[in-house]
Amino acid sequence: MHKSEPFSIPVRVYYEDTDAGGIVYHTNYLKFMERSRTEWLRDLGIEQQSLLEQNVGFVVKDLTMKNSKAAVFNDMLSISCQVVELRRASILFQQHAYRVIDHDINVDTNADIKNDLYTNKNDTNNKNIKSRTKELLVSAEVRVACVDLGRMKPIAIPDFILREIKRAV
Repeated sequence: MHKSEPFSIPVRVYYEDTDAGGIVYHTNYLKFMERSRTEWLRDLGIEQQSLLEQNVGFVVKDLTMKNSKAAVFNDMLSISCQVVELRRASILFQQHAYRVIDHDINVDTNADIKNDLYTNKNDTNNKNIKSRTKELLVSAEVRVACVDLGRMKPIAIPDFILREIKRAV
């Protein structure tokens, strides 16, 4: 279903996110992913506060999560979410947590290429270029169900939300 790029938010790892071993405690990835879904809804123009006022909410129905690598204090993360399935009363998201790594690359803008070697003509023409890579840390599939919060029963996703999701994906 996903035609568009995943939505993502930046998250900095703080001390409070880590355990005694200095790595991000596994449940905190779920909090980061919740924030990503919330910001995705906000980006679509849907505020959860207005949904709460209508007794409508999204609750996690089921999830699977695979931890590949650990994040540590002060890491910059990118937390993505992407709709992979849209049902009448639920949404299945594919979510990822990546470590974002910035690299400085020094490029000689006045270099000649000779036999695959760069020869520098003038040292003052060097430029620093930022390069960014992402390292996959955690993958998850999260299904959220739309519920009537007063009765705690599943309900159909309201039409105005479905329209915005279908337009975005």
